[in-house]
Amino acid sequence: MKTNQINILFLTIILFGLYNTIYSQNMDTWSGNFILKSSKSETIDSIRIRRTSDVNKDDVAGRFESDVSRWKITSKNDNYQNEVIARRFLFDIENDENEYEQFDWTEMYLKREIECLDAGHFFICQTKPNSNVKIENESFFTKTGIFGIRLHYGLFELEKYE
Repeated sequence: MKTNQINILFLTIILFGLYNTIYSQNMDTWSGNFILKSSKSETIDSIRIRRTSDVNKDDVAGRFESDVSRWKITSKNDNYQNEVIARRFLFDIENDENEYEQFDWTEMYLKREIECLDAGHFFICQTKPNSNVKIENESFFTKTGIFGIRLHYGLFELEKYE
């Protein structure tokens, strides 16, 4: 009888571990609809972020093979017509790739306190809501915990809505 209980407990632990592994791999914290707000809290745009197909490792430069996940970003300003493909910041220590380093965010990334998407002319990051984020010698407050920087426009905050 005791052996049966141990077997059931062992099987339950294995199933729970498998479920958590599968669930965490499929969890997408990026997809959604967002309002972009300037540092003065003025609405700039609305965007949609959607998970898209992974890229084929054979179709990307070697440095991007460590993470093939991609997202599509579209903007209300262009009627959601033009898609920008985004990828996570590179972090592959074995191949000396760390895009968090340029902002001095490596420790935050290692503590799972920040994650960023690179979309070419802008990037978006997620961190803790109601926190201060340091970039070089400056810091800024993010109410939502989702912010970005766009070339020629500067800093913006994203507010998720459905």
